[in-house]
Formats: sequence, C-alpha cells, structure tokens
Amino acid sequence: MPPTPPNSELPRHASVIIVGAGPAGIGVALELKKQGVADVILLEAREAGASFRAWPRDTRFLTPSFPANPYGCPDLNSIKPCRSPGGELGCEHPSGTEYADWLDRIVQDTRLHIATPVEVQRVLPHDGGFELLTSRGSWTAQNVVWATGEFFFPNRGTFPGAEHCLHYRDISGWAGLPGERFVLIGGGESGIDAACHLTGLGKTVTVLDPDGAWIPEQGDPSQVLAPQSRCRLREALATGRLILQAGITVRRIEAAHAGYTVHSTAGQVFPTDTRPVLCTGFKGGASQIEDLWDWKNGIVQLTDHDESTRTPGLFLAGPQVRHPGEIFCFIYKFRTRFPVLAHAVKRNVMNGYE
Repeated sequence: MPPTPPNSELPRHASVIIVGAGPAGIGVALELKKQGVADVILLEAREAGASFRAWPRDTRFLTPSFPANPYGCPDLNSIKPCRSPGGELGCEHPSGTEYADWLDRIVQDTRLHIATPVEVQRVLPHDGGFELLTSRGSWTAQNVVWATGEFFFPNRGTFPGAEHCLHYRDISGWAGLPGERFVLIGGGESGIDAACHLTGLGKTVTVLDPDGAWIPEQGDPSQVLAPQSRCRLREALATGRLILQAGITVRRIEAAHAGYTVHSTAGQVFPTDTRPVLCTGFKGGASQIEDLWDWKNGIVQLTDHDESTRTPGLFLAGPQVRHPGEIFCFIYKFRTRFPVLAHAVKRNVMNGYE
C-alpha cells in the first residue's frame, strides 16, 4: 500500500470530506473504506485525537477497555473491530493521551488521508456538493460528515458572573489548582470526576446540581453515573470532605475579597476559596454550522441515516447524534451508527456517478 501523501499533496476535492479526526471521524472513514468508498479526506483543526489530549491529565475513560475481540465482543472503546485499545495499551481505563496515541496508530496503520491543521470556517452547500472555506484555503466535496465532537465546545453558562468560573475543559490537572475549598457547578460525570480527584487531594468540595444527577441508580448509561463513577463517589463521600447538594440552581457568582460566592435562586450562599468550576457539559461542534441543521430543543434533527434534515449530503457522526429514545454519547454507542451512515454516503456517491 502506498504511503499517505503529506498535506500539501492531498487533493482539494473528494467524494467525502470528514471534518474532525477523533474516534467518530476516523471510525466513519474506516467504515467508508470497508464499504468501498476510498475517496475520503479528513480535515482536522489540530491533530488526530486532539480532544483527548486536552483532557485533564487525571481523567480516565468511564467505559472499560478489554481485549475481548477474539471472543466476538469488541472492546467498548474501539473504533476498528480487530483492534483493542485495552489490549494494545495494557489498561482498562485509558487516559486521554493514551487513547489519542492509540488513534494515531490506527491512522498510520490504515493510511488514512488527514490534512492538519485545517480549521473549517464555513461550509457552503451548492448544487452537487459543498465548498468548505478553511484556514488553508478552499476544499470541495460531494458529501460532508461533521465529526467535530464536543470537548472543545464547552457550555460556560449564562448566569451573571459565569466569567469568574473555570470550566472542566480548562483544567490541565487537578493537583495544580490552589486553595482548599471548591464549589463545582454540575453533578454529572465531569462534576463527580472533578470532585473525586479534589477530595483525593485533601480538598473540601461542594457539588451543586439542580436535579441531583448522581441520584438515579438505573437508566440509560448516557443519563446515569457509570459504575466506575459510583465506586469512586462512594470512596470520596467516605472522606467526609464531599458535600452533594441537589435542588440547587445557580443564580449568580460574585467575586469576594477572599475568593468567590455562589448564590442560588433560592437564596443559599456557597463561599469558595477558588474560582468555581463549571461541570456543565458541552454544546457540541454541530453548533459551528448551526444554520445547516434543523434543531429541536437544542438537538440536531437527523434522518434515519444521520443526514441533516435541512441540508442533503451533510451527515453527523459522534456524541451529538440523537434518535428518539436513544443517546449515542459513548464510543460504543455512536460507532453503531457508522455502517448506517456509511451506507447512505456510499449511495450518494454512487448516485453522483450515474
């Protein structure tokens, strides 16, 4: 197989351009290749797996990786059926950097065509395809797969004083944060992860959440805490340094002489030595091209084949994919959509050659 050409030698047109080279983008590219669509280029604003390299260094995968491929059970975090990050990395809960390194190996081994760094600034639909205006000029494609993920698009809150906060996205490592008392806003997976790390460092932590995201014991794995998180949460609570406060909606945050004060809509006050930490999730990269999707309650509307209901030929892959009754925010979930999406893209490509 010939080596992958350098960025400067990649063509400026392809049947399919995939925007984003994380597990969604790479996984779709591999599935398209499997289905016989070889004219595919990935455009990546940073590097393959960049969002994982941006994780706090202490963060680990929630879903365990295990090399069960020989027994017909693909590793939950794999995007290639015959490859196991758990087996190749030698750990069940990889760090972001470890997983990004594994993605790099997949890219190199499969000779995918990736142009980096290429930041897509606008996507212009036209008859028969798209023009993508980027930081490195113009590209055209018959079909576009949007696979930019979520981590680089944090939800930073809209209440007064939100600018005083750090977001989970901003943290490079918990040990580097000064102070003894912390207030975390949001009690989902990122909030509990942050709380467990901080209490493990001897800090006192209060977690505020409107609904008490840690309370439901059963339900969709995308909506309740993972078993790994529940185990860690029990250990953190046993320290006596973690306080979980349900039914708290933040109204505003004020900077004080000795730190910050978080005010709730019910009038409670929560002082903290350090900047409050927003663990309020992510908006997702589909918002970059907001006008090319139909939206309902903040959710991108898709056909049964993950194609935009507004813009034919534009597809969505990754954790923002939703279908009635199903949230595909884990790798083992959204990878089940790769064959469906790839089949629809292949059909579009073949129809374009008729």
